[in-house]
Amino acid sequence: MKSLLLITLLVVLCFSQKTPIPFTIIDTPENARCLDGSKPGIYYRPGESKRNTLIYLEGVGNCAGPTVDSILENCYQRSFTYIGSSKYRQPYLNSSMVQGIFREDDKTFGRWNLLIIPTCEGATYAGDMSVQYKNTTLHFRGQRMLQHIFDYMVKEHKLDKNHNVILTGGSAGALGAFQYANYLQKLLPYTDVRIAPDSGFFLDSPQPFQQILEVFGNFIKNDHYQTIFPECTYQTNGTEFYKCILPKYSWEFIQTDAFIIGSLYDNWALQYIYQIPCYNHFDQCDPATLQFVMSYGETYRTLLGNILAQRPNWGSWLVSCGFHGFIHTDWYEDKDFAIPSGSKHTCQKSLDQWVHYRFLTQKQRIEQVPYPENENCAHLYK
Repeated sequence: MKSLLLITLLVVLCFSQKTPIPFTIIDTPENARCLDGSKPGIYYRPGESKRNTLIYLEGVGNCAGPTVDSILENCYQRSFTYIGSSKYRQPYLNSSMVQGIFREDDKTFGRWNLLIIPTCEGATYAGDMSVQYKNTTLHFRGQRMLQHIFDYMVKEHKLDKNHNVILTGGSAGALGAFQYANYLQKLLPYTDVRIAPDSGFFLDSPQPFQQILEVFGNFIKNDHYQTIFPECTYQTNGTEFYKCILPKYSWEFIQTDAFIIGSLYDNWALQYIYQIPCYNHFDQCDPATLQFVMSYGETYRTLLGNILAQRPNWGSWLVSCGFHGFIHTDWYEDKDFAIPSGSKHTCQKSLDQWVHYRFLTQKQRIEQVPYPENENCAHLYK
């Protein structure tokens, strides 16, 4: 009996193990490197469904600051870390990081090929220049890095033979998904390319944040961007280039279908853009601040609602619980985040339906109940 139990336990453990995802360095020229000049890399796991690939662009925010000097200093510090250099990347993506949409037992994407592209350039995948700073060279080469990685995937893994490719990403990676949607579809003309950006739809107010984006946008603006997102006409005006990075403006130029994932009360935006001290504990906000948070959520809901009304094939999953970065966590399938509360429409199920059923009538789920009336998950922000 003990032997049988031991064998059963070993079998369970064997099948519960998650396959480590190896890190592979991609051989790229000098104009397609990480901040510190090291060659970029990818995490790749082949799936049973060989003709379907999920591509995830990692997001850890762009190098930020109100001036060019402060942006450069921020990027300089990054160049000594894993988000600015491939030298510090783990050789395998360990099992604790393979959560949410990355899980091998995910109903849809667990069988797909999985490509995770780590960020190491600090410019929301939009840069294409090198800058001398403190006796070193900082490489803002997100565009060329992605192009070389996509070309590598075509050559080595037959990405161009895929039936379906979903390009997703979190935060800055979501901004990258919006920017590269058209480019990837043109690169893969016989593939159904769609995007599923997570937590990347930012409002560009108040004014100080807009000024930061304008500095950042002008800093990385270059002619090569016209080959990445030529449809975005804002790049023809130097002062408006940043609008090509923000989907609030660029959505109208995106030609592929999109499934937008996010929170109406994005706590990263509330913390870092609006300097809200109670960003993760709404019940601790003073009345004026709470009113601002509620107004922010309503503005978000209205803006996305108006955009989605003009894109009937686009899908959405926008919940009233504050978070930032969702699909790579176990919240992705958590019933406490269903829309509406108490339903079966988790983020996972909603995205799965959108992926598999092109003519689905209900593609867009925007939670209409504001915080704290969304009782299933409101307790997480107390």
